[in-house]
Amino acid sequence: MYAWSRKWWGVLKLLLALLILTAIGRQFWRDLQRPELWHQSIHLNWLLLSGVLYLVGLGFLASYWYRLLLSAGQHPTFLGAFRAHYVGQMGKYLPGKAWALILRSGAVRCNEVGVGVAVQTSFYEVLAGMAVGASLAVALFWLLGPRTSAPLDFRSLWSLLTLRDQAGLSPGHNLLALLAFIVLLPVGIPVIPAVFNRIVQRLAGRFQQGETGSFPKIGYSSLLRAYVFATFAWFMMGASLVAATHAVLGESMLSGVSSQLLEQGATRTDNWQLTTDNFRTWGLFTAFASFSYVAGFLFIVVPSGLGVREYFLTLFLVPEIHVLSQMGLDEARGKAVLAVLLLRLVWTASEVVAVGILYWLPRK
Repeated sequence: MYAWSRKWWGVLKLLLALLILTAIGRQFWRDLQRPELWHQSIHLNWLLLSGVLYLVGLGFLASYWYRLLLSAGQHPTFLGAFRAHYVGQMGKYLPGKAWALILRSGAVRCNEVGVGVAVQTSFYEVLAGMAVGASLAVALFWLLGPRTSAPLDFRSLWSLLTLRDQAGLSPGHNLLALLAFIVLLPVGIPVIPAVFNRIVQRLAGRFQQGETGSFPKIGYSSLLRAYVFATFAWFMMGASLVAATHAVLGESMLSGVSSQLLEQGATRTDNWQLTTDNFRTWGLFTAFASFSYVAGFLFIVVPSGLGVREYFLTLFLVPEIHVLSQMGLDEARGKAVLAVLLLRLVWTASEVVAVGILYWLPRK
């Protein structure tokens, strides 16, 4: 009976993944039919910067995992932990989320690191990173999101998720924060050390302990440390999204107000306004990136959140590009689609290059 249900559950997951990808892919295919998308210049230097910023963000998460291993009584080399973390990124492109943990744990395994503890700390690092990302999205949406009169109800939320709100431009900050809070719950509760340790204890019998004995407990200091490292990581990924969008928009990335200030000759007060606009854009794009990444992670049947991440990024970027560049909604949507597709390409290529370099470096 168990084998039968397991077989059909695998089939169901595959069908669900295909359904999601088909539904999202149809919308992207329609958007990509716009001929004007393929007759514009793309600034490659901004795409290169986007890739570098993304790898720096992953570096903060790798540093956090290294500290987790040390606090768990393991003794990996710094380079070995980094190599394993980046190599593990390749596993997320396979169906299911476990492959990334398996590749990472296998790459870091040595006499000083037990595979069981490597799996445990890898799982906690991923969950903590997602929880921090969702928390940041809640805070940044609430602080920096547009102040509108959009009602906070299920109908408004459904209109947002089905792209029916595009004609009314961006939803209000309260609606965005609510959406981020909904995403936070499934990753925020398990990351609490008391909850996580209880889960690990119940599943401990399924893992090979080797020489490491019982699993070490995760403390609240590790959760606090996650908020430090992962916050820097998500802001780097937000900056990567800004750079990818800048590669598509060029100078029109500047807001209408900021452009006018530059044309008229900015005063000291105007320069402060320009700086404030840039920091607001960075913070809001960080919320876009973190929310979309976590939402894609929650769709476990879709490898690397393919399509899901791009769907939400497009949803958020259309009204923002409309305001930043003062272009029509149709044109803004085309630019947003191109930006998020380039972002996917740049992030994947950056991971491949990083893994290719780190994997062949001399190891202990």
